[in-house]
Amino acid sequence: MTAIDQLTIGEFVASDFRIASVFSKHNIDFCCKGNRTLDEACQAKGLDKNQIENEINTILNSKNENGIDFKSWPLDLLIDYIDKTHHRYIEEKTPIILQFLDKLCKVHGDRHPELLEINILFKIGAGALAQHMKKEELILFPFI
Repeated sequence: MTAIDQLTIGEFVASDFRIASVFSKHNIDFCCKGNRTLDEACQAKGLDKNQIENEINTILNSKNENGIDFKSWPLDLLIDYIDKTHHRYIEEKTPIILQFLDKLCKVHGDRHPELLEINILFKIGAGALAQHMKKEELILFPFI
């Protein structure tokens, strides 16, 4: 048994949030049933474990930003990169995270009131980040 075979569904998602998209796509519950291994989850759903592993590996191997020398880029290129890569990512993922947090609060909030506080704090932080990004896009980046 390899180390990857010993990871639980929840540990996969905790190690890289992007893996949640694979589990969501295949209706694998990584929250309440996150203590199962990938093999157990695939058997329960009648899914091909190799296919799921390939999808996970595709996500894990997509981190190819390492080695880029951002300092050598002209500022307009760097601004475009920040906007198209990071701002769009935040704008795309924030509603997904909020959806999961809302579901967690609805299902587990009675027994785990700390989830409600996390949800509130995330919404505050996400709002502040959205304002910051908008300020960059409308004021700082055009100034540069």
